[in-house]
Amino acid sequence: MSQIVNREFDLGQMKPLKNTDGQVMDKYIPRKCSITSKVIGPNDYASVQVFIPDVDEQGRVRHEAGTGFKFAVSGYLRNKGRSNYEIEKLLRSKAYFPLRD
Repeated sequence: MSQIVNREFDLGQMKPLKNTDGQVMDKYIPRKCSITSKVIGPNDYASVQVFIPDVDEQGRVRHEAGTGFKFAVSGYLRNKGRSNYEIEKLLRSKAYFPLRD
């Protein structure tokens, strides 16, 4: 059975998952940690994904496509206790966090 799966990967013909009724189900879409650029596995329950929206002058969220900033942090960094520092660095690089005087 594993040979069939590997062969599909080799041929680039992966089929979507189907349930018992024959309906196409969503495939798993892997995420990458925005800080380490490593793939976050499906069993990494300590990982988080955060969305920072853009706001207008009145403080209302903009709903246009492409606005805002989404990032993911792996459970490895959170377990090490470095996630706050790394998130702050990431937000500063995207100018979502004020620079220190």
